[in-house]
Amino acid sequence: SAKLREVLESRTALLVYLQGIFGCIPWSILSVFMTDYLAFDLQMNIHRSSLVMLLFGVGATVGQVAGGFAGQVLFNKDPVYQVAMIATTCTLGSIPMLSIVNYEPRETHDLAFYAFFFCGGTLAAVAGPNIRSILQNVTRPENRGLAFALYTLADDVGRGGGPFLVSQLIMLFDNRRAAFTVGMLAWVVGGFLCAMMVYTYKVDVHTTAKYDTGAVNMK
Repeated sequence: SAKLREVLESRTALLVYLQGIFGCIPWSILSVFMTDYLAFDLQMNIHRSSLVMLLFGVGATVGQVAGGFAGQVLFNKDPVYQVAMIATTCTLGSIPMLSIVNYEPRETHDLAFYAFFFCGGTLAAVAGPNIRSILQNVTRPENRGLAFALYTLADDVGRGGGPFLVSQLIMLFDNRRAAFTVGMLAWVVGGFLCAMMVYTYKVDVHTTAKYDTGAVNMK
């Protein structure tokens, strides 16, 4: 349809959808496999594994709130700054998670292990509120319902396909550590896709502003 064509003509929107698919792979590892990995591969008891997952959740909450606020401030200065921020945090978010996956069981008592969970959650969650605002700002008002429906579809593809892909990696490598290491690198791919928005976002925002003079960054 004409509306679908208009949505997909936005290069920023296309990058948002692709980023959503890749970004869900590490989240699949965390939500589906991580608790079991902590218990059996890193030999953590239920109390400590629950604590580190709680720290990740607290970090993610901090990242969403602080990331949303920072995204608004940066957008007001220059839209490019906003996408540069999420590209950076998405890429850096892979570092603490890769460190966690590659810890040795005897090292899981280290304070750094717990700090990595908190920092990983904080960095990984920054993109969430900003990606939605970016999609809103590059989509004409009458097309936003369709644009966000496509975003939900892309997100569902990532959430559904992520565990399947990770399970295939486990069978391929016959090693969960290697499989999870490759899976966590999807955040680096997501960061690269966000970085590509540096070249498209401002143009698409200005194009959309012609049709929506009331566009704002966060809703």
